[in-house]
Amino acid sequence: MRCLTARLPALTHDPGGARTASRPPIREENAVERRITTILAADMVGYSAMMAVDEVDVIERLRVIRKALIEPSIRQAGGRIIKLMGDGLLAEIESPDRALDAAVAVQRAMALGQQDVATERRIVFRIGINHGPVVIEGDDILGDAVNIAARLESLSVPGGICISRSVHDLVQPPQGIRLIDFGPQIVKNIPRPVEVWGVQIDGAITVQPRALRRAERPSVAVLPFDLMSADRSQAFLADGIAEDVINELSRFRSLFVVSRSSSFGYRDRVRDLRQIASDLGVRYVVQGSVRSDGTRLRVSAALAEVESGQLIWNDRWERTVSDLFAVQDHITQAIVSAVAPELGANERRMARRKPTEHLNAWELCQKAQAEYYAYSDAGRQACHALLEASILADPNFALPHALLGRLYSTRILTGRSRNPSSDIAQGLVHVERALELDERLEDAHIGHAGLLMAMGREAEGRAALQRAEALNDNSPLLYLTRSCFALFQENPNTTEMESAALEALEVSPRDPLAWAFHAMVGIARLWGSLDDPDPAAAAAFDAACAYPEADYYVLMYGAIMSAHFGRQEEASARIARILAKKPDMSLQGWLSNFRFPYRRVVVPKIQHVLDQLVALGLPRE
Repeated sequence: MRCLTARLPALTHDPGGARTASRPPIREENAVERRITTILAADMVGYSAMMAVDEVDVIERLRVIRKALIEPSIRQAGGRIIKLMGDGLLAEIESPDRALDAAVAVQRAMALGQQDVATERRIVFRIGINHGPVVIEGDDILGDAVNIAARLESLSVPGGICISRSVHDLVQPPQGIRLIDFGPQIVKNIPRPVEVWGVQIDGAITVQPRALRRAERPSVAVLPFDLMSADRSQAFLADGIAEDVINELSRFRSLFVVSRSSSFGYRDRVRDLRQIASDLGVRYVVQGSVRSDGTRLRVSAALAEVESGQLIWNDRWERTVSDLFAVQDHITQAIVSAVAPELGANERRMARRKPTEHLNAWELCQKAQAEYYAYSDAGRQACHALLEASILADPNFALPHALLGRLYSTRILTGRSRNPSSDIAQGLVHVERALELDERLEDAHIGHAGLLMAMGREAEGRAALQRAEALNDNSPLLYLTRSCFALFQENPNTTEMESAALEALEVSPRDPLAWAFHAMVGIARLWGSLDDPDPAAAAAFDAACAYPEADYYVLMYGAIMSAHFGRQEEASARIARILAKKPDMSLQGWLSNFRFPYRRVVVPKIQHVLDQLVALGLPRE
C-alpha cells in the first residue's frame, strides 16, 4: 500500500487544458431536473477474487486511490461523484472533453503508480463514458445515459476506456490518445446497438473485450453506395440504403459490422478493397450503387471476401419510383436476406476445409452447422460432437449452447427422440446457459421457444419468440419455429402456420433450411383441406422434396400427396428416398414417433392413402 501511494503522481495540472466547465449546482434533496450531461462509470477488475484473499488490504488501497487520485481528478474536471460502490463509482462531468481527460489521467496514473506492485495485487479499473439526457433526483441521477455508461465500462479492457458515439463526436482526444472503432454493439437492456470506441493511450495495445473482439466472427463493412445519376438530390437514397443495411446486419449476433461513421469515411475515395479491409479489420465488404432516371430506380449490390478476392454474391433490382421509403425498405430487406445467408455459407465452407484440430470455437460452430444442414444421422452426430468441442474451446461462448438447444428440440420435432423428457431437460440446460452468457442472442431465445413448445407451454414459447423477434426480425429460424407451433396445438391455426413459413421463405429464400420452410407451407395447406386436399399443398411439398437434404418426414408427406393425386411412380421414388435416409422407417414408426395432438384428425382422413404407400413399398411395421 505504501509503495502504491508513494508512486501515484500528484494531479496538479488542469486535465482540460484551456477548456473550462462549471461545477454542477447543488440541488435540493427532492428536486427533479432533466438535462444533458456526461456520465463516467468506473469499476474495479477482479474485485471479488481480491477481496477473498485480503479484504482489509483491498478496501484500504481503494480508499487511498479514491482520495489521492480519483476524487481530485473528477473535481478538477468540474464534476462530482454521484455514487460510490464497493468496487466502483458513478460520476457526472458536464463536458465530454473533460470527462475523457479525467479518465485518461486516472488510467495513466494507475498504470504508473503500480509498476512495482505484483500483477495479482494490482488494482485496475475499467471506465465507460457516455453523453446524453438524464433525470436528476436529489443527489441521484437516472436514465439510459447512465445505463449505457455502465455497459460501456463492462465492454472496456482492464485499464482501458470505452466511449459512445455521443462522446466521440464531441471530443478532441488529448495528445497521445487514439480512438479505436469497435463498431455497433448490442448491450443489455438497451434496445438499439450502441456505437463504441476504445481509447488507446500512448500507443499501448488496445484489444477489444471478449464480447467484442471475437476475431473469428465474420466481420463486414458496408461501404457508402455510389450514386450513378447526375441528380445529386438522390444521394440521400443511396446513403439511406447503405445505412439501413448496416443497421439490419448489426442485429445478427454472429456478425461484427463496422459502424457507419467508419465505413462512410471511404466515400468518394479510390477504393482499394484490400486496404479498406486492412484499415477496418474486416473480412467481407458490401458495395453497391444506385441509379435513377426520375421514374425508375436501379440498385445493385455485391458481397466480396477480400483476402481471396472472391465475389460471393451480387444482385440487381429495378423498381418504379413511387414511394421512395417503401422502395428503400424493400431493397434493404432484399440485400440483407441475401448477404447474411451467403456470408454464413461461406464461413461454413471455409470451416469445412480446415482440419478440426485447427479450428477455433467460432469455426467449430460453423463446421457443426454445415453437418447439421446435411440433415443425416451421421451429420447430426458430428454436429453434436463439434458443438461440444466448441464449448471446450471457449466455455463462455454462447452460440454452441444455443445450437445444442436447437439440436435437442429438433430431435423431438422430427420424431427422432426416444426420450423427449430427457432431450427437453438437456436442451434447456444449454439454452439457459446461452442466455446467461448472451441474453441478446436470438438463436438462444428461438431454441428456448422450441423446447417450451415441445413442453406444451405455448404462451411462454410465444413470449420467447417475441423477444427473439425484437432482437432480430431477419432470422428465418424465428419464423420457422413460429410455424412449428401449430404442430403442438390441439386445433392448429393453419393460416398462421402458413403465413409464418412463407415469411421464412421471404426472409431467406436461399436458406439451407428452405426445404423445411416449403414443407411447413405444405403441411399448413394439407391440414387446412383434409377433406379435399388442396393441389397447392402438393406443390409446396414438391418444392420441398426437390432439395436433396429434405428430411424423411418431408418425403413422407410428399409421397402422401403424390399417391393422393395419382402420381404412383413419383410416390414410389419418394418412398425409396425415405428408406435410404431412414432404413428403419415404417408406417407404424411414423405414426408412433409423430405424436402431435392433431394427428387424431389427420390420420383417419388420409388412412386410405397411407395404405397405398404400404402397397408401393413402405413397410407397415
